[in-house]
Amino acid sequence: MTNLEVASKQSGGKYSIGLALPLAEKLAEHLHHRLPGTQVQIVGSLRRGKALVSDVDILAGCPDGSKVAQALADFSGIDLHARETDRIAGYLPHRIPFEIILVQPREFACHLLTSTGSKAHRNRIMKGLETAPPTSFQNETQLYQYLDMAYIPPELREDRGEIEAAREKRLPELVELRDIKGDLHVHSNWSDGFENLIVLAEAARLRGYEYMAITDHSQSLPSTGGLNPERLSMQARVIDGLNRQQPGLRLLRGIEVDILKDGSLNLSDADLEQLDVVIASIHSHFRLDRKEQTRRLLRVIENPHVDIIGHLTGRMLNKRSGYELDLERILQAAAQHHKVLEINSHPSRLDIDEDVARRAVSLGIKIAVNSDAHHQGEMDLLRYGIFNARRGWVEAADVINTWSLKEVLDYFRS
Repeated sequence: MTNLEVASKQSGGKYSIGLALPLAEKLAEHLHHRLPGTQVQIVGSLRRGKALVSDVDILAGCPDGSKVAQALADFSGIDLHARETDRIAGYLPHRIPFEIILVQPREFACHLLTSTGSKAHRNRIMKGLETAPPTSFQNETQLYQYLDMAYIPPELREDRGEIEAAREKRLPELVELRDIKGDLHVHSNWSDGFENLIVLAEAARLRGYEYMAITDHSQSLPSTGGLNPERLSMQARVIDGLNRQQPGLRLLRGIEVDILKDGSLNLSDADLEQLDVVIASIHSHFRLDRKEQTRRLLRVIENPHVDIIGHLTGRMLNKRSGYELDLERILQAAAQHHKVLEINSHPSRLDIDEDVARRAVSLGIKIAVNSDAHHQGEMDLLRYGIFNARRGWVEAADVINTWSLKEVLDYFRS
């Protein structure tokens, strides 16, 4: 079992979106292939982009359960344990429970809304549809139009003001993965990453990025091979050379500098001034009391050389809760000092969470949706951070790495 799989399991039966969603997508694609022309859609909490889910739900516009069961027969690692007229259930690999909901094709749109949830959202919406036959709608957009609402993206369907906003046509235009122009938190083999700068640059080009920040760890984390001032300067020169040799993508000179117990940083101002991007993160002393931990982060936020606060609350899903913090005080300070807050896209973190992101944006704080990749494949984890941002009502303009390179650098320098 991989580290991601271990981190994804929880005694309460919850699984990380990073483990459950790829399996759900694989199953949905399998059904598409085996049942051509059948409408198949991932629904439930996965469609809403929740960080932790208890199962996988898939809606299929096919009332013949025997056809679906036959299509599942050659899906690797599946274990069927229930087959009824309107559902098929079992376990996917890693013993993740799944359910396939069987509906009439002409009722697919209505069932798509009800099976996506959340329960609170669904119950309020369905009150307005009591007199409408379930066959009235070809898609969810028509359904919301019938209720005189704008279409509500699945990530917002939690009954947290989205229904009122849809009626008043003031829903946010949520950030999308395609809006991202660069990744501002990537590790190379100069510290604990697995690949060299050339390989990472090529991976960024393949994703259509304009820029990517190389942000290896600083020297106080010896287990990561963190950079001391001499190696940091050497790496910066190598990055400058690569930028001259390979135009079209700008590699940014950066660091993920460790926040020490008292809130100081383990690199000097002179070291940090030579860089394009400085991320400051906590990697130690997690159990300081609320007052000390808050004071520690406030000192970092007041540091003019810090651009981004990495994984602010320190939560590790299924492993540990976040630090004791006065979050409102920290957010107010971040707004005052124009600090960017990171949504760390690794499924074991997704930190900051949707609630903090929504509050941050309301205060005018900018967000960076970063991968924190330690090898090139992890750069694709960014999509989970986008889910988190969307659940927090975050628009593209709020996300600094949807901006052009010049806009990003100007913001940091100002």
